[in-house]
Amino acid sequence: MLISTEVPLYSLQDINDNRVDFKVSETELKDFALGETVNLIGRDGSTRIGGTVESIRRKAN
Repeated sequence: MLISTEVPLYSLQDINDNRVDFKVSETELKDFALGETVNLIGRDGSTRIGGTVESIRRKAN
């Protein structure tokens, strides 16, 4: 098979430095606090990731 020079064949990622950004409705913001431990569940229902709330930013109007 021929592969173009622009096509990445692999990627490297530090498993100790991952971030997830997600949107939370304004009415649910009160349910989260900085430093809180959270558990995220993937859309497939079986992928589970634990983490810590590092920052909370409100979207500008």
